[in-house]
Amino acid sequence: MTTITSKTNIKFNGRISVEERLKQLAEILHLEEILAPLSQECSRLILIPHRFLHLFPLHALPVKELYLLDLFPNGVGYAPSCQLLQQVQLRQRPDFQSFFAIQNPTEDLFYADVEIESIQHYFPIEQTTILRGKDANRNALDTKIANLAEVNCLHFSCHGFFNLNTPANSCLLLNGAIVNGKLELNKCLTLGDLFNKDFNLNQCRLVVLSACETGIIDSRNTSDEYIGLPSGFLYAGSSSVISSLWTVDDVSTAFLLLD
Repeated sequence: MTTITSKTNIKFNGRISVEERLKQLAEILHLEEILAPLSQECSRLILIPHRFLHLFPLHALPVKELYLLDLFPNGVGYAPSCQLLQQVQLRQRPDFQSFFAIQNPTEDLFYADVEIESIQHYFPIEQTTILRGKDANRNALDTKIANLAEVNCLHFSCHGFFNLNTPANSCLLLNGAIVNGKLELNKCLTLGDLFNKDFNLNQCRLVVLSACETGIIDSRNTSDEYIGLPSGFLYAGSSSVISSLWTVDDVSTAFLLLD
């Protein structure tokens, strides 16, 4: 495993395709030169980008006729900082039996239902807990917080929102969170909640944030560690998180996660 940290100033000009932008970014980062010294035996790459670089799908950067992700059999991952990466690597989570999910709490994501109903069959029914639709509200989640300490896989299939002005108010929407067209944060699960000591994921091997913008971070923060929902779940104890950088369609997301 190899860890790479990167710092650079990036400026894109003109109207060009995403593919061309990623090619340009790979050139700016001198990606081929960075990869050249790596041993062919390196099977996994963990990136620790700096500030705005966290907002790019670096695993999709082109390398000759391939993409960066294609070069590493065990994949490409990301970490908020070297310090948190070191902590995460010490978390031994061999068990992957218990499953807890939030399923379509706003009841407007049909394929979120398909997604969860399909995934749950990979886990023993007696170790599966799913809060569906109207039952997926903040009060119900609060009553289950103690149970989360035993969960191996935590899955949210819902709407997500990143607050650029106040990152701690970034959230996953639960049932009843929208009242008269306004978002009520006390009825959501916020990034601030994840830093609460009661939110214990010390047996969690994987958190899946199947929602929009869950991978966005506070790019204005000048520290070496980014602030965002993924780092919140890592701080709460999970050893890994899957998140999305952009707005995602529930149909495409369901197909991706069921592949």
